[in-house]
Amino acid sequence: MIATNLSPLSAAPGLVTPSALDPADRFRGRALRPPRGLYIPQGIPSSVRFGDRLPPKGGHTVVQRLGLAYEQKVQDVLREIYGDLFFCNVPILYEDRRGVHRCIPDGVLRISSTSIVIIEIKLRHTERAWWQLERLYLPVIRSMIGSEPLVYRVEICRSYDPDEKFGAHKLVTSLHKLPQDVGVIQWKI
Repeated sequence: MIATNLSPLSAAPGLVTPSALDPADRFRGRALRPPRGLYIPQGIPSSVRFGDRLPPKGGHTVVQRLGLAYEQKVQDVLREIYGDLFFCNVPILYEDRRGVHRCIPDGVLRISSTSIVIIEIKLRHTERAWWQLERLYLPVIRSMIGSEPLVYRVEICRSYDPDEKFGAHKLVTSLHKLPQDVGVIQWKI
């Protein structure tokens, strides 16, 4: 009798397994779908403008309340450091093929006259932050300001798991040295 290993974790000789690939290659072939409940603009956003201020939001679950508390701490510190150069929870209205929509980045920081940073704050590093920064806020803000200033995107999170890989992102330590991809700053405050 011949013993055969039929475990799904074993591979026949000569076959390329996902673990044998470069980690970045594992996600290139993946169908990109936004997380549930996140609306991505259809086509190029137009009529982009600032909206009305919103009432303070409150979380429905314990985790949401913890996330909002963390977001508030980070915004308070950034406002203290950057003053009038940092704008938090700015509602932006835009139109696309389906009508008028609103997006609200957690923060927009003007670092210099030639560069701004879009900030998304999360308790835990998530795929949703990449989608918001790369596919929602970037096209909307690009339509608003044009191509002159450089637009960087950064996710600030308290908990970072390097095994959570989706989209191109890079772990960084400063808002002043950001990559062209989405930057992720782990900040435990």
